[in-house]
Amino acid sequence: GKPELMIDTLLDFINRSTDFFSGPGGDGGDGGDGDGAQKLAAVCGRFADFLGMVGGAAASGGSEFAARLAAANAAARAAVADIDEEQAPESAAPAAATAPSAEADEEQPVDVPITRKAAKVELPIKVSKSAQAALERFRASGGGGSGAAASKTSASGKGPVAQGTKCLHKGCEATYRGERSERETCVYHPGNPVFHEGFKFWSCCERTKVTDFSEFLSIRGCTEGKHCFRDEAAEAKAAECRADFFQQGPSVVYNVYAKRVDPELSCFSASKDTLTLKVSFDGGSVFEQTIKLAGRVDATRSAVEIKEPKVEITMHKADGANWKHIGKVV
Repeated sequence: GKPELMIDTLLDFINRSTDFFSGPGGDGGDGGDGDGAQKLAAVCGRFADFLGMVGGAAASGGSEFAARLAAANAAARAAVADIDEEQAPESAAPAAATAPSAEADEEQPVDVPITRKAAKVELPIKVSKSAQAALERFRASGGGGSGAAASKTSASGKGPVAQGTKCLHKGCEATYRGERSERETCVYHPGNPVFHEGFKFWSCCERTKVTDFSEFLSIRGCTEGKHCFRDEAAEAKAAECRADFFQQGPSVVYNVYAKRVDPELSCFSASKDTLTLKVSFDGGSVFEQTIKLAGRVDATRSAVEIKEPKVEITMHKADGANWKHIGKVV
C-alpha cells in the first residue's frame, strides 16, 4: 500500500543522501564545509523519531508494517550515527594531551634554601681535683696579696682593698675593716628598689612596703652571702692565652692554657661548626674566643674539663674527617 511505498522511498532517499554527503568534499563532493551533512543528519534524526512513534503504535498489532517501520527506524538512526562520526572533529584525547593544564599554568613552587642559625649547646664542665685545689689555695691566699690587713684582697679579685671600702651589695652598710670583714655574713637585697604609687619596696621582697624613705633604707635584706668590696665585672680584664689542639680518634681536643680557672665565671658553648668560650682565671683575667671550626662536630657529645694549668675542650667529630687546623678565629 501507500505507507509501505512511502517508507521504501524514504529509505532509498536516506541511503543515497548518506553516500552523497559522506563522499570526498563533504558537501556534495565539492569540498564544502559540511553544512549539507549536518542538515541531512537533522532530517534523518526527525524521520527516525517519527518512525519510532509510528512503529511504537503499530507494534501492538504485530503487523508486517510494524516490522518494516522498525527496520526503517534503525536504518535512519544508523545513518545519523554514520554522519556524526564522519563529521566529528579529531579525537579530543591528543588535544587534551598537548593542551597545557591548569596546574601547569600555575606558578610552580621554587625550593628556596632557608638559612637557620645553628643551635648552640652549653658544654658541661668538669673540674679536676688538682685544678680545684689550686683555685682554693689561690683564694685562701688572697690572690697573691702580702697578707697584711691593709693590703688584704677580697676573695673575688686582685689588688688591695682600702680600709673603709663600703660593701657593694644593696641594702648592706658594712665597710671593709680588714680580714675579719671577709668572714662576716652579708645580708642584702639582690633585687632593685621600686617606688610605685607612694610605696617604696624592694623587688626581691615585695611583701614589705613602706611610704617613708628612711624606713625604706632600714628594710633588712632578704638574702645572706659574703660581702663584696670590689666590682668584679669592672676589674675583669681581657687577657691572651696560649692554645693548641690535637686529634684523638673521633675527637678533636682544643687546649687553652690558663691557671686557677674559675668554673663559676667561665662558660663554653658549641654548635655544629662553631666554638665559643670564656675563660676566667687568675682572679679577674678573662680570655674570650669564638672559632669557626675547620670541620663539623656533635656538640651534644662534647665536653670541657678544667685541669691545672689548662682547659681541655673535647669535641666529637660529626664525620670523623682529619683536621689540618682547628679553624678560624672570628
